[in-house]
Amino acid sequence: MVHCREARLNGSTPELRFEGLVEAPQEFHKDMVLQAKYRLPRVEIQRLLEVVSPHIRRPTRRNFALSPEVQLLAALRFYASGSFQEVVGDGTGLSKASVSRIVAAVMQILVRHARHHIKMPTTREEVREVHRGFYNMARVLGLVDGTLVPLLNPDLVDPCWVCRKHYTAMNVQVVVDHNRLITDIVARWPGATHDAFMWRNSAVGEKAARGDFGDSLFLGDSGYPLRTYLITPVDDPASPAEQAFNDSHKTTRTHIERVFGRWKARFRCIHRSAGGLRISPLKSCQSPSTSQSI
Repeated sequence: MVHCREARLNGSTPELRFEGLVEAPQEFHKDMVLQAKYRLPRVEIQRLLEVVSPHIRRPTRRNFALSPEVQLLAALRFYASGSFQEVVGDGTGLSKASVSRIVAAVMQILVRHARHHIKMPTTREEVREVHRGFYNMARVLGLVDGTLVPLLNPDLVDPCWVCRKHYTAMNVQVVVDHNRLITDIVARWPGATHDAFMWRNSAVGEKAARGDFGDSLFLGDSGYPLRTYLITPVDDPASPAEQAFNDSHKTTRTHIERVFGRWKARFRCIHRSAGGLRISPLKSCQSPSTSQSI
């Protein structure tokens, strides 16, 4: 178990201090314990703290106001474990209501700042770099696919939330580049929504249809319609050339499948093994406005 002690501010840079309580401290480095608990290395947690701290810091210590460090770690613990908020609160000495407010507040801040990090290539050099990265397929700017995020919410009685795998979920559209970085994300549609519908009604899909991305292409699976800017596999390949194309298409699209796997393994709150995201759709269905014109 790791207990968080109030952080000491050294100048303007927050410093996280932890007291590890383990049976054999010499066998477990504190940073390893920290990363295993919160799914992020210490340096990344400190960067997040610099982002969220100005927005969640209380002006006074009256009524035992929680420090930004405690709030951020409580939210990260929920994202990493996907456990009940009451359980997360028991591990940090907070009430269920406090954890709920903290998770919502931190999430809103992260969504606001996400647009500065999750964005499509905007310059010619950035576009050329992505094209070169997808060397198996010419002029590819991104891979697009949808992934289901299970929702554990008894209030979801509308059938539109029931996905094709027969559980309540949210369908999230993601675009990734050659470095397996997310460049666009849309998280607002119920689980029964088709991937093609999400693409057609997304900002990046509309811009691609208008030709805003020039001669760049996107790769999608067979669930998407074939367009001049959206390339899908060949149905029933009848020649070696078509089979070779499908093989290259499949190999390239493994990037986005790996992104989904690592994403859900790191943050168990969006993995089905955790039982489902324990946040209402109104709070969880938030997306940054990220699509940019080239």
